[in-house]
Amino acid sequence: MPVSVQETVHLDRTGRTTRHTVTQVVRATHDGADHVTAHLNVDEPPSPPMTASAQCGVLLDQRCVPALGLTTLRIGFGRPLARGESTVVAYTVDLGPHGHRTTHHERALPLHVRHYFLHVVFHPEALPASVYGYYRAHDGAPRADIRTLPLSGSGTAHILPADAAAGVHGIFWKWPDASA
Repeated sequence: MPVSVQETVHLDRTGRTTRHTVTQVVRATHDGADHVTAHLNVDEPPSPPMTASAQCGVLLDQRCVPALGLTTLRIGFGRPLARGESTVVAYTVDLGPHGHRTTHHERALPLHVRHYFLHVVFHPEALPASVYGYYRAHDGAPRADIRTLPLSGSGTAHILPADAAAGVHGIFWKWPDASA
């Protein structure tokens, strides 16, 4: 079960997601837990090469379901954990070329998480016209709690909801030229 999730999404000069990095602190809900399964959804599946690596933990398996735009990663802890014990996993997914500009990123949290941090890094030559944070009660629900987010001096935006409730937390942005 995640206790803390921190993720960073990097966009290139064309507005496409190129890299997704995640660090999670997870707590074992039962004796013998030895891995976590991570899910990454992309609107349009990237072309190969898409690569994944674990910086903390061991990448045991990577599966792609192109029709669903879904990639799953199974990341091992290196040893079985006792119930209540915590560990850190960190991974990076570098996406291959894909066809359209990204307009949002979100994470579904099935349970309350003490600490959730989402950070979007825009390329300095492709800054959005506006950026917003939001929450959805569940997948398929409309965006609620929409709030304007400032861009930092380095062209990034973030959300850090206090005691993140179960549901979907995200950031969306509008590009200056709506035609692209």
